[in-house]
Amino acid sequence: MKIRMGKLTDAFLASYTKDGYKSFFTEEALKMKHIILVKGASAKIRTEMYKSVAHILAREGQDVELIHQAQNQALLEGLIVKKRQIIIADYGEERRTKNAEIFDLTEYLDQEIYDIYAAKIVDLEEEIRVNLELLSESCKMINANHLPETEIDEKAQQRLVKKIAAEYFFRDKPKPAVRFVRGLDGESLAECLREILADITRKYYLPPKMPDKTAALEELAEQAGAAGYEAIIYYDSWDGERAEVLSVPALNLAISAQKMTDFAPCLKEMAEEWPNPRSIKKMLSSINVLQETLEEIYKDIMSEDYLAKAKESLRQKLDDCLENGAE
Repeated sequence: MKIRMGKLTDAFLASYTKDGYKSFFTEEALKMKHIILVKGASAKIRTEMYKSVAHILAREGQDVELIHQAQNQALLEGLIVKKRQIIIADYGEERRTKNAEIFDLTEYLDQEIYDIYAAKIVDLEEEIRVNLELLSESCKMINANHLPETEIDEKAQQRLVKKIAAEYFFRDKPKPAVRFVRGLDGESLAECLREILADITRKYYLPPKMPDKTAALEELAEQAGAAGYEAIIYYDSWDGERAEVLSVPALNLAISAQKMTDFAPCLKEMAEEWPNPRSIKKMLSSINVLQETLEEIYKDIMSEDYLAKAKESLRQKLDDCLENGAE
């Protein structure tokens, strides 16, 4: 008897919406009897595995949904076999459930070569993760087009610090220098800053509703250092623990804790120039470059033989699910 060819359809379970990243994975997973989360390797390798398995299932008469990444539709993040209540998807801590099985691709890598690249892989994956977070926040900002008037909470402050750092810094690690802004018998803060920052032309101040501006300036100083720029934090001369200004001379940049004359809102520039639809495309392009760098590394780590073994193991796991599944 001739088996009906199963249908392959394309779908998205996640998107970067006006409210940031949104995923329907949890809702779909609740409907499934079998959840397989694929961990390790690269997005292209996982995509190849999903496609391979999907085509085998289709030839066996199963209808399969191919789930594409929200940020790069050329890549897959999983597949769904709805009639058999099976979902296979990229691993994520937030996706773990009681009945989720983990399929770990790191078991199929050339471990010796992996160890050589391990630190680089961790750095790239972290950079991609941070950029995706910023992409989500950027989408929210396009929708809002302004900063909230209400008090900014601690998590929101951390996100804003990331945005400011992403706007002005790049990436190696001098410790920030620390100074007091003036003597006790000195001039006013504004006058002292005018002298200290005489050669600085890019001057901004933090959002007024930010609850802990000292923590924000100190975090920004660390981010500047991680980008390879020496930062100077100027503390209040009376309250020695309160930061007043961050200066990054190499970037011709100063950020003040307080609103001051000649200082522009540091996120006003973002609202006008970033994010916008054009800059979102630019961010996606940057993420794709990082992803491609990661893919090049994995070409050396996972050979065709290793990949074939991984596909076979995943296929075996699926067979077990199909045997236990219901039409």
